[in-house]
Amino acid sequence: EWPPQLVTKTISTYLELGALGIFGKVIGDFFLCPLGLCKVIIFQREAAMRWAKGTDYAKNVVLKNPEVQEYIKTYPIPNDTAIPQPPDAHFLQNIVDITLFAGYLGTTHLVEKCVQYQTDNPSHQAF
Repeated sequence: EWPPQLVTKTISTYLELGALGIFGKVIGDFFLCPLGLCKVIIFQREAAMRWAKGTDYAKNVVLKNPEVQEYIKTYPIPNDTAIPQPPDAHFLQNIVDITLFAGYLGTTHLVEKCVQYQTDNPSHQAF
């Protein structure tokens, strides 16, 4: 299931800011948060999460899966979590974050690099 256009538009700038997440807390403390960009990333994550938790797949497949429920019980939410959430929502937020970072961001960069390589390589321009 693909998110609606409004959600897609909201998370589109994650391609620019989300990549900085690889540097973790350091980039947040010294660059993103002082410039107010943490709020932008959080807004994008929340938009993706609102959409994801409303899907039939999340409600009826993922969160009802016995292995997921066992995982949630085995690995409870840390006490120092910045944004308190119910356990199911915390699990789903982790899946959303993984999808945004590794799926959306990673796949988009991979495709961009492949297309650029084909464009720059004369032997591939016929493609």
